Amino acid sequence: MDSRSDTKQPRADPRSTGCVKPRYQHLIVGLALVVAGLFGCTDPETPPEPTATHGSGTATVSTPPPPTTPTPTPRGSLVFPSFSPPTPTPTRVTDPITPETTPAATQVPTPTTSALALSPSSRSLRLTPTYESIGIVLQLSGGSSVADPLALVAWRRVSEEAWNPGHPLVYDGRDVLTQRSTTISGNPYRDQFRGSLVGLAAGADYEVRVTAEDQTYYNNVSTWPETNTIADVGTLGRELFVDGSSSGDSEDGSRDAPWSTIQQAADQAKPGDTVIVARGTYPEAVTIKGSGSALQYVTFRSAEPHTAKLVLPDGADHSDGHQIGFLVDAGYVRIIGFSIEGMNSGIMISGSAHDVIVENNYVSDFWADGDVEGCLGTRGDAAPCTRDGYGIRIGGLSDNVAQRAPRSGDAPVRAITVQDNEVEATRRQNEDHGTLTITQGGLGNNVIRRNLMRFAYLGNGIQGENCISHIEDSSIDESMNDTDVNENRCIGATDDAFEFDSANLNLRVWNNVAFSSNSGISIAANSVGPAYFFRNLFYAPAASWAACAGIKTGASSTGYAFFYHNTIHYPQRCDVPVAGGSISHSVQALGVTNQGETRYATNLVFRNNLFAVAGRLFELSADSQGQTLTFDADYNTYFDYDGGVWGKRGASWDSFDEYQAHPQTDDPHSKDEQPLWRDAANSDLAVRDYRLAAGSAGIDSGTEIPGFNDFSSRWPGQDQAPDAGAFEYLP
Repeated sequence: MDSRSDTKQPRADPRSTGCVKPRYQHLIVGLALVVAGLFGCTDPETPPEPTATHGSGTATVSTPPPPTTPTPTPRGSLVFPSFSPPTPTPTRVTDPITPETTPAATQVPTPTTSALALSPSSRSLRLTPTYESIGIVLQLSGGSSVADPLALVAWRRVSEEAWNPGHPLVYDGRDVLTQRSTTISGNPYRDQFRGSLVGLAAGADYEVRVTAEDQTYYNNVSTWPETNTIADVGTLGRELFVDGSSSGDSEDGSRDAPWSTIQQAADQAKPGDTVIVARGTYPEAVTIKGSGSALQYVTFRSAEPHTAKLVLPDGADHSDGHQIGFLVDAGYVRIIGFSIEGMNSGIMISGSAHDVIVENNYVSDFWADGDVEGCLGTRGDAAPCTRDGYGIRIGGLSDNVAQRAPRSGDAPVRAITVQDNEVEATRRQNEDHGTLTITQGGLGNNVIRRNLMRFAYLGNGIQGENCISHIEDSSIDESMNDTDVNENRCIGATDDAFEFDSANLNLRVWNNVAFSSNSGISIAANSVGPAYFFRNLFYAPAASWAACAGIKTGASSTGYAFFYHNTIHYPQRCDVPVAGGSISHSVQALGVTNQGETRYATNLVFRNNLFAVAGRLFELSADSQGQTLTFDADYNTYFDYDGGVWGKRGASWDSFDEYQAHPQTDDPHSKDEQPLWRDAANSDLAVRDYRLAAGSAGIDSGTEIPGFNDFSSRWPGQDQAPDAGAFEYLP
């Protein structure tokens, strides 16, 4: 283990010199060939000479150089520049990172249509914002003209002068896509550069610059704003009141004559109105079809958090699957602070719903079957409910089948925010569904954050459910595109904690925690990409039905997936919990594995992760379909607790040294050392502390990644280099 000081020495910010130097030439193969002033190292007061003005919804295209003989890009491939060893960089000063312990204020997205910026050469730069991220798509007409397409990103707030480097984009040159066992001809995402900016400020105006193939493209966009009250987003309408104890013919929704049902208020609410529901039990399933507007949301709010409780309507049972607490088929609606118990599903966003906010609700005991004992999982066979119940679902039901829509968007559920909710699963549903589920047919651009999801039943050795789940099939689906999933906590998932088996174009997943769950993240498949998984923490697994795994890939995944700064701590093999006790199956605890109908996956990139497990660090299937397997790992910290087979990708590696020396691998800067955490052994799993302790492996062992740990990011590294794992060491 390295000997190092307990005190981190901060580095000086090179932006203090008045420009941003191209400090990332050492990171990206071919970057040295890029224009030297890409990051604004000419006079920052002088913008590049444009051929057209730029602004919101308008691209600025620099004058192209004289034409040269093009070298065409090989067809049928994805291209991403590899990372190479860093060179020394000057010291810098950064502010310490303080963990976010206080939930952010209520947030209402201002719908911002992603501006389509067209250049004279029919290339477009599209920006899609959320609160803290921006998805980038640059469409090339006719494909790339070079052998190794490279698009570099710079960004700044409109009020700032200096440009900041962003993560390089991925180029998609594939002729076909694969989704699980299906090959889909005619790639609709072909000839695109794609990627994301992360860790941005909410409610801010940004300018984005993309340099690709001797041209520069500009566009502006605003991230969704944070607001504390409904009044912050527009003029309030009426206050309407509901009290279940009210009776009589004189009800008009006023404070003195409240309606007795929430449905009455839903039928009468207009843009800007707030429906305030008094404490009590409401045996009704509420359907909301009346929309608000961008500046006047329709809000449904429990007068006191979780004291207005929706339950199964009188005379109804669970057999039809359509008893839903709130079914929303409208736009600009907020549902805040309710308790929903014993329904088929708690809250469902359906049809053409958009810009809906589901906030601070408690949903539990959802199910859709008459077989109470089986759904509770108390029988020996642990039979699931025959119909599916959901806690919160983005995407509606039609005869208990997910609504499907073509890419034209016949059912464009989109721009949904689900935040600060608690969802508890008490009965086993059909496999692969989740307490919070996203179904096919939507257009994505959702935000799922700061939710707590818990499982109160045992897996009994049969495949169960996920905390957050995308219901996958063999189609290419957009419902996880341009989506943020962050700061959620999953406890006891009986399958995957977070399952994203989808297209995942510009999916961003960060700062999530899972323990007592079968596995951490699943991307089987990840068909389009890129997807970014960073600073997530998975520990103390429990095998409900299969081997525990921190990261599960496979199912013919060919989209790029980037894993940066994640921590996996699985120090012992998993047991399978069952009713009445625990039966040890000596199930492996794996770091990264392939699963699915066709197990291989390609285009996986790992940097600055900390994986400490009791089984194989990597168990990846050999390429069996003639694909070029891209597995790009470096600057990670590994530790194998049981000393058995270290890893496998076709061939087995019995040790870390054998792994590093194998011709299949190119991982020269990673280390095999045991990490030290502040409190990783506490019997109370919920309070474990996985911040690095002084002298731990992983400190200063990472590499800089633009947008994810550089000086302009939300997570700047300290001292000589960034640390491995989810948390930067601070004394």
